[in-house]
Order: sequence, then C-alpha cells, then structure tokens
Amino acid sequence: MIPVEQRFERVVQQILEQGRAVIDGLFPDQILSHLLHRLTDLREEEALRPAAIGAAGQAEVHTEIRSDNIRWWSDHPSDPSESAYLAHIDALSTYLNRTCFTGIRSREFMYASYPPGAFYARHVDDFQNKDARKFSVITYLNQHWQPSDGGELVTYGKQGPEIIPPTFGRTVIFPSPDLEHEVRITHRVRLSITGWLR
Repeated sequence: MIPVEQRFERVVQQILEQGRAVIDGLFPDQILSHLLHRLTDLREEEALRPAAIGAAGQAEVHTEIRSDNIRWWSDHPSDPSESAYLAHIDALSTYLNRTCFTGIRSREFMYASYPPGAFYARHVDDFQNKDARKFSVITYLNQHWQPSDGGELVTYGKQGPEIIPPTFGRTVIFPSPDLEHEVRITHRVRLSITGWLR
C-alpha cells in the first residue's frame, strides 16, 4: 500500500490541478467493511432520519431537493471503526494544515443512505455567508456497484461536468464553497460516509 503521506499528497495535488480529489484506497478496506456493517445495522434498526437543508436551527426537510437519510456521528464515537476512520481524517487535516495552511480546526461526519429513487439536486456544501466548511469528504461503501445502479456524483468544475461512480472505497474531497455537485437518482440503496473539514 502507498505510504499514508503519499496518499495525502495525491489529495493535495489533485485538488490543486483539478479542483477535486478522487482517491481509491485512501482508507483501509477493513475499516470500511466494518463501517458498512455498522451502517447496515443502523438502517435495519431504522436509526437514520430524513436529511434536512439549511444551517442549524433553520434546517428543513425538502425531499424535492434532497431525499437521503442520515445519522450524525459523535465527535468521539464509541464504535471502533468510526474512531479509526476519524483518526485518518484528523491525520489528513493535520497534513493539509501543515502543507497548505488551510486552518482546519474541526470536523463533522455522518452516514448517508439513499434508498432507490433518492437524489440530491445540484448545490454547494457551504451555507450562504457562513464560510465555515473548508473541504467536503465523501467515502463510498457500495460493493459491486454497476453503471445501471445510478447514484453517481456529478461535479461541475472548470473542465465541465464529471461523473464519479460511488464505488466501494472511493473517497472524493473538494473545497466546500467552490464546487457545485449533485447526486443522480439511485436505483439501489447507496451508502456513504459524508463529512466536512471546518
């Protein structure tokens, strides 16, 4: 496996060159497999809730814009796989601060589940006039994903639209205020970890 700092440097270089990073294998498969089982259990327990739009205190559910279900993580989770994933995220944040002076101070993460027929219309991730979210991070947990399954991430950068399949172990990272993106309608359950470096 590529040394961790080399993987982090690939993130930096892709963001600088292409406005986003798409990296397979950024996190160990063993951690992601445990997270998949954790999210599957939460779905079976009906522990996810419809996602809302807007800043805290003003958030509302609008299924005509966004129709996924989510569950926020604790900052200090008791689940070992969540803790291990966040340890990698913290190491990435430290690297970004050291090499790019990004000023990341905190993070927030959640599970996201898109049932068949769900989507998220074109948007940016930072709240209007807030400028708190520096980078968006999405890690996909979908095994054996096929083109007919839909649910692709579409980003709208300077080079035009880019379609990114949500395959298992793939991580997408991009500046939250800058990159418009959407999730196409999915035809099977689509699972991910989504978060922001702040």
